[in-house]
Amino acid sequence: MYYSIPKDTLASRDQGEFVLMNMETGKFYGLDSTGSEIWALLEEGMSISAISDQLCIRYPQVSQERALADISGLINQLLQAKLIQEKPR
Repeated sequence: MYYSIPKDTLASRDQGEFVLMNMETGKFYGLDSTGSEIWALLEEGMSISAISDQLCIRYPQVSQERALADISGLINQLLQAKLIQEKPR
């Protein structure tokens, strides 16, 4: 699955971590370092499976299943906050 970032989502990187804002709601969201890595890969247009592959290369102690579960959890939070949207391919 692929995702895109709506025009009303602002992202700012500060000291390696992203702060996101949904301009529609005015709410801010902070991402930790791993969440920020995932966000950066989403910005590049990568799919969930490609992001998982990248994280498993960077963190070899993390299993593919664990990476996919963690990425899916963050994706669901971002979808609920309307910070990303599903993108058909």
